[in-house]
Amino acid sequence: MDQTGPITIVWAIAAVVTVCLGPSIIFKLTRLPLDRETIRGILAEGAIKKAATMGLILLFLWQAKESLGDLGLASENLGQGLLIGLPAGVGILIVNALLSNVLLPRVLPSRWRGEGEPTFLKEHLKKPLRLLMLIGFSWWAAGFVEELERAFLITRIGSLFGTAVALIVTSVFFGARHWYQGKASAAISTSVSGFLFGTAWLMAGRNLIAAIVAHATLDSLAMLLLYLMWRQEPVSA
Repeated sequence: MDQTGPITIVWAIAAVVTVCLGPSIIFKLTRLPLDRETIRGILAEGAIKKAATMGLILLFLWQAKESLGDLGLASENLGQGLLIGLPAGVGILIVNALLSNVLLPRVLPSRWRGEGEPTFLKEHLKKPLRLLMLIGFSWWAAGFVEELERAFLITRIGSLFGTAVALIVTSVFFGARHWYQGKASAAISTSVSGFLFGTAWLMAGRNLIAAIVAHATLDSLAMLLLYLMWRQEPVSA
């Protein structure tokens, strides 16, 4: 999006607002009786919202006569994406772990911190087959869709305010959206991780595969480590 005419500005703002708010509105309109205290409810809600996010992004790309390739999703980017994404994912995981487990617990009041992983998630991560299911879901929902959304939002916001501002704004937005996972601690650590995912995408020449692989690597390793920590504990019936 190189043009900065009034129509382009309006469409950029409309795209940002719609992609940010639309999926939650669409989910509420479905009125499905899902229980967010169960893994099934969380996965179903996540699948609906992520599918809506993908659909809205594809719609706005079509309107702008763009494609996923314009966001860096192309077969020729695969090699570079793997070379950058794998080590980036490991590095971001280390940064995230230090923030969540070392730095933030020392500086944030207890009321601003979450209470750890939900019990039902812990029980599922202790089961190998369900662990694989959750990892697979995270590859699509977090690795692919979230990084697609991040790249899309950075391009749209960046066309109005510049790439640096867009990177910061999207990072804060993604962090705020993860508040439920652990209050300010989760929001801050997710904002930092999001900033680093966005930076990886930009430094790789807007190679979306690099960001996708980095995010998928982080989530996979994080869940695998939790599994190794918890597998010796008894599983609830």
